[in-house]
Amino acid sequence: PYFGGITAAWQPEASSIGETEPAFRQSEWTAWDLVLYTVSSNQLLADNGIGLDALLTQLFSQAMTWYTEYAFLRGLGAGSSMPMGIINAPASYVQSRSAANTFKLADAAAMMSRLHVRSWDSACWIMHQSVMPQLIQMYAASSSSDALVWMTPFGDGKQGPAAMKLPKAFLNGLPIYFTEKLPTLGTKGDVMLVDLSHYLIGKRMETQIDVSPHLLFRTNQLAWRVVLRLDGRPWLNSYITDAAGWVSSPFVVLNAG
Repeated sequence: PYFGGITAAWQPEASSIGETEPAFRQSEWTAWDLVLYTVSSNQLLADNGIGLDALLTQLFSQAMTWYTEYAFLRGLGAGSSMPMGIINAPASYVQSRSAANTFKLADAAAMMSRLHVRSWDSACWIMHQSVMPQLIQMYAASSSSDALVWMTPFGDGKQGPAAMKLPKAFLNGLPIYFTEKLPTLGTKGDVMLVDLSHYLIGKRMETQIDVSPHLLFRTNQLAWRVVLRLDGRPWLNSYITDAAGWVSSPFVVLNAG
């Protein structure tokens, strides 16, 4: 499945060489519109003491970022006029869960085995924060007498493992990022193991903010419109089957259960 379909073969001396050619595909992208519209009174803009116009511009940018990230993770694709998210992409491998409403070390191990080997250096875990209680209390096996996976027994050398800062969270050597943009524990996609370098984003234009004093002139209000046009989807159309018949992907999603 690699190298554009080019294949090679071992052959004896002075024999005819078989011809292989790479196979390329065209990808069609649609600039989906993410839009935001709001209204503010001219009195509020004139009388506020915090620079409301600058604050609104900042909030618009943060809102557009939130919605684009949500789409990249959970978007439904062209049928909903939005990017294709990792959870719903055909290229994502959906790993069965070992037990309902849980995330266990066995699930993490199974997901690692399905992560494409060339993504091991650049992959990360993305989880909903509702998974955190399961993660913090995850044991190396099934017994509470076994070592905790989350907390190294050495901690940071000063205050012990329970005092370690959350941004230093790792599982199986890969960093963990928590987000509210994924489903809650027990739902498909509450835990994902992904190589985001294989997710492509195409921007048609940067965020455009327009303000009109004319639309609501009679009520002395300003109308704000924000537009961002882009598309996003995994680079692959499907997961990968290697020479041994093992299926893997740069995107591994834990199934519901």
